[in-house]
Amino acid sequence: MPLVNAQALMTWAISQESAVAAFNIDTLEVGVAIARAADACHLPVFLQVTTATLDIWGWELFFDQLAYLAQHSSSDICVQLDHAAEVSKAQRALGMGFPSVMYDGSHLPFDENVRNTLTILQTARQVHATVEAEIGHVYRAGEPPEWQALTRLEDAQRFMSVCPVDMLAVSVGTVHGQNRTPQDIDIERLKTFHQHLPDTPFVLHGGSGVPDEVLSRLVDAGIRKVNVGTELRRIWWNRIDSHHGQKPREVMKNIMADTQQFAEGLMRRLHRMSAAAGPV
Repeated sequence: MPLVNAQALMTWAISQESAVAAFNIDTLEVGVAIARAADACHLPVFLQVTTATLDIWGWELFFDQLAYLAQHSSSDICVQLDHAAEVSKAQRALGMGFPSVMYDGSHLPFDENVRNTLTILQTARQVHATVEAEIGHVYRAGEPPEWQALTRLEDAQRFMSVCPVDMLAVSVGTVHGQNRTPQDIDIERLKTFHQHLPDTPFVLHGGSGVPDEVLSRLVDAGIRKVNVGTELRRIWWNRIDSHHGQKPREVMKNIMADTQQFAEGLMRRLHRMSAAAGPV
């Protein structure tokens, strides 16, 4: 299949009143496992990669590998740059052929975030790529707690009126890394966003560790993309830590099998949360 941007995936999610799983890919083996999971489920998926991972493996090499997986899948797979904190890196990805980029200007003053996102959006439109942005700030382990800023409705409305991105990540209480208690997640806040911006696909960052019953309510409230990274890394390290005596190839085979099983489970559960879900 040709490379697809996020528009096809978000159109599907909106029509299904569902959410698409988005997995952060740190190694090719994990990417292969996720692509196999998408084919097994016949469901769309995002393969996401950060600038830090691209710096390790090489931008062109790793993108080409993920693009190959997407093009040889029977499902819609969108390869997306995740959490680009610099305009230049988002522009570099678009110039290389990334069909979708996520620019994270949430650490910047509002107006600067808007200006930078607009610059990226203008470039993306020229190459038929899609853009995800973030308003509010989703907390990351190690940051001062006061850095977390829940998204305000007026900011989301103002941002989308000036900078109509294809997906908007909002901060409603989840955190990057393994999540805290469900009580920290402000579902009513998200419902308000969805009521006032019904055509905007909202993105949940920090999806690892969110219980299914909470995920279901978040999907009902307008989440159309769920980001997961930490749980994949836990699978990797837990397998390595518990199988010191195995041959390396056996450990890798088990990591890939566990990753595929986890991804299939999450994708199927997200789909079953949809009011329009059929068997999968």
